[in-house]
Amino acid sequence: MLPSLIPPNWTPDPRAAVALSALIIAWIPSEVLYRLKGGIKSKEDGITSNLIGSAMLGNMVMLPLLGYLKWGAIAWHATAISALGLAITTLGVFLRYWAILTLGRFFTSAVMVLPEHQVVQTGPFRLIRHPGYTGVLLFGLGIALAFANPLAAVWFLGTQGPALLFRIKVEESVLGEALGEAYQTYRRRTWKLLPYVY
Repeated sequence: MLPSLIPPNWTPDPRAAVALSALIIAWIPSEVLYRLKGGIKSKEDGITSNLIGSAMLGNMVMLPLLGYLKWGAIAWHATAISALGLAITTLGVFLRYWAILTLGRFFTSAVMVLPEHQVVQTGPFRLIRHPGYTGVLLFGLGIALAFANPLAAVWFLGTQGPALLFRIKVEESVLGEALGEAYQTYRRRTWKLLPYVY
């Protein structure tokens, strides 16, 4: 068995722990990119970065704790649920990078409008306005499901979700004011986080 960041007994199948470890390692550079942009502060950002960061730190403690204690873990189709979780985590990693690369220089860790800012409508932004945040939610949700732990999934979505939704509200207000009708038109024809859902 390959070395794993995740103890094998946290997942229904030890191979899932190895796969999940690889996905977490693949995710880390996206967070490094985010932190490199972290020196940027703006008055528009307010407390949104702090809320997102606090929720993320809390989840970095709670998800492993729930994985270790197995509170909320289920045996019913656990292997299939874990495999679904790995697929969702993979999609989250992919979507996060796709969003970062598509935004290019417009990708920042703060809510702000840069010089010559434009409405980006390529890549994942053709359908959803905040694919990077969708990636975050899928990543955490996938980890929880890889543990076959619905309680961990509910915990993650219940803490990280509201923080990201508040950030989205602030971000869309700032972008709408700065970019005017171009952003409002884009907003009317796209979804926030999930195509054809929300």
